[in-house]
Amino acid sequence: AEAAAAAEAKAAEEAERKATLRCELEGLKMTEVAKRALQIGISEQRVDDALDADTPRSALIEMVLTETPRELPTPALSA
Repeated sequence: AEAAAAAEAKAAEEAERKATLRCELEGLKMTEVAKRALQIGISEQRVDDALDADTPRSALIEMVLTETPRELPTPALSA
């Protein structure tokens, strides 16, 4: 039961982190989201592919959300 509670707390923390990051990314220009993607190690080719998608902004944001390392704090970007 204790392990389940710990796992649940970790999942809630991860969901909150992603929600916070999504909020931050939604407020950025698409070029800034692309820059963030490159900063966290997503290849230029994958960023270019996302930019060619039907909804490039959403594709980039999803990519950053998926690829951002859990253990690293999200870098603050100056607006």
